[in-house]
Amino acid sequence: MQPLTSNGQVTGRTSPSVIDLIAAVATGFAGSYGLARKDVPDVMPGVAIAISLVPPLAVAGVTAAAGDWGSAWGAFLLFASNVVAMILAGTIVFTLYGYHREAQTAPGFRKRPAYAVIVAALALILVPLGLTTAQTAREQVWLQQAATAAQAWAAQSGYALQDVSFDGPDLDVDIQGTGPGPPSSQLLARLRGQLPAGTPVVVNTINGGLVLIGRVPG
Repeated sequence: MQPLTSNGQVTGRTSPSVIDLIAAVATGFAGSYGLARKDVPDVMPGVAIAISLVPPLAVAGVTAAAGDWGSAWGAFLLFASNVVAMILAGTIVFTLYGYHREAQTAPGFRKRPAYAVIVAALALILVPLGLTTAQTAREQVWLQQAATAAQAWAAQSGYALQDVSFDGPDLDVDIQGTGPGPPSSQLLARLRGQLPAGTPVVVNTINGGLVLIGRVPG
């Protein structure tokens, strides 16, 4: 059975960022516009829901069933941010189209508390999204530094660096070549100061399989 971490449709929805929130707002505008305009096909709101809400919720369920609670939380965070984004976009669009005047005639409707709830929800969802965005940015810097170190390490033995990536907490280094491989201890030494201390490093020699060579020294 193919692991979930190798499925791009899953991993792409477990680390949401502020960019995902902006994209969801744009999708919400499209769906709300379809509801507000009678001359727009009714399929547009359905498409907006299908691409924004269903996939992350499905990924949250699949990863939770697999016991990957970190990925499940990330997917649920994406689902929650998409819900807030679509509500925000819908509020703006319907207000511009004058629906707020009809809502004010409804018994018990109060505009300010409704807007306050939306703003509070948006602020609440921005906190974890901001943290995730910052973590993703840090990981990209680490990957660039690790790739530079690993490329020089592999080249000394005539090997070529194929890829450097994170698989959960592990750094995967894929190299390809023939003959004796470069010493593992030298890679760990090169990664010192380039990655957080204690990061597990796994080397894949393409033909030789995955080997945990140790952890980045402090």
